This record gives sequence, C-alpha cells and structure tokens, in this order.
Amino acid sequence: MAIAPGIATGATPDEQAVLDRDEVGDQTADRAQVEDLWDSSGITASDYESGGADPLRGVVGHGGPTWSIEFLTRSDGYTVHGVSQCADGDHEEMLRRGEG
Repeated sequence: MAIAPGIATGATPDEQAVLDRDEVGDQTADRAQVEDLWDSSGITASDYESGGADPLRGVVGHGGPTWSIEFLTRSDGYTVHGVSQCADGDHEEMLRRGEG
C-alpha cells in the first residue's frame, strides 16, 4: 500500500478524511508501514485498537507536520483522518493562487 507523502500537511484546521479506501490488503503490514513512515516524518506514532467484537485497529500520531492523524483499518477497508495546524490565510484562495 502506498500513502502519498504529505497527506497531513494541508492548511485547514478541520478534521478531514484524506483517504477512505474500500479495499483490504495485509492490514498488519500496512499498519507497520504507516507507523514507520510517520516515525521517519517526525510524527510520534502508536498502535490503536478500539475494542469490541470487531475492533478498529490502526495507528495514531501527533506532532511533526500534523496536529494529529489516524490510520484505521476496518474489516472492509482503510481510513485516514488528519488535523493540521492552522495557517494564516484563506485556504480556498491560497489553492486558487497555487500556494496549497
């Protein structure tokens, strides 16, 4: 599984689903790859498990280029949510000017 570099570096302060994939690969290996990628990017990463009969498992991270980020594996796919630090300016206008 390939995660695009910089997926959590946007300028919006909102939580956003930046990736929602309805495919499942080797979830254990994919979680390890994401944790390694985040660690190498300066994000403090740790394992997560929600509990229950069909728990969500994943990796949560804080710091580095993001406020917080989570990679969750479900029985039917993957989701990445991220919250970035605030930046001055109007995000939509910055994108129109090619600054995003």
